[in-house]
Amino acid sequence: MATYHAIAAMEQAVLGLLAEACPRAEFVGARFEAYQAANFRQPMDEGVALYVHRVGANPTRRNPPPRKTVDGRVYKQSLPLDVHFLMIPWSKSTARQHMMLGWLMRVLEDNASLGGGFINRFSAVPNTFEDGDSVEIVLDPMAVQDMLAVWEVAKPNIQISASYVARFLPIDSEVLLPDPGPPVQSRTFVTGALR
Repeated sequence: MATYHAIAAMEQAVLGLLAEACPRAEFVGARFEAYQAANFRQPMDEGVALYVHRVGANPTRRNPPPRKTVDGRVYKQSLPLDVHFLMIPWSKSTARQHMMLGWLMRVLEDNASLGGGFINRFSAVPNTFEDGDSVEIVLDPMAVQDMLAVWEVAKPNIQISASYVARFLPIDSEVLLPDPGPPVQSRTFVTGALR
């Protein structure tokens, strides 16, 4: 399970994965950056931007059981998130931009599950994820409403992009649940006359 640093750690891990896999002979000066809306006003000359545009609860794991630690403590359930983001290649040449898009999509497809240890390598906060954790990175069509919102932010510098979702990103609670007491061993029913 992961701390509240999980979204930022996942974002940096995806960018780190691409930076390590980049064929530098072909994309010599490529940069790999997380973007906010303001970055679209003066985008980079060449590289890949990751732009998170929506975060929501994962509908299939919305109500998981409480989290139990090895020492027996019980915490409120984790919050499973889906983080929707765009991967945007930037280049002065349309052909290079399209080559970069094809390359990055192949790399993400080949590495569709990022393990907790891998994500922690790029996280600014140590041990954000446990080693057994993983996050799925899936190519996902963008909803029309999201597309319109992104176009509003990115104009006049809108570029070709690929839409992804990081699924089942857990954020753990630090709130301990009260001790329910020992388990019930047996029940005793007493019958008698009412007074």
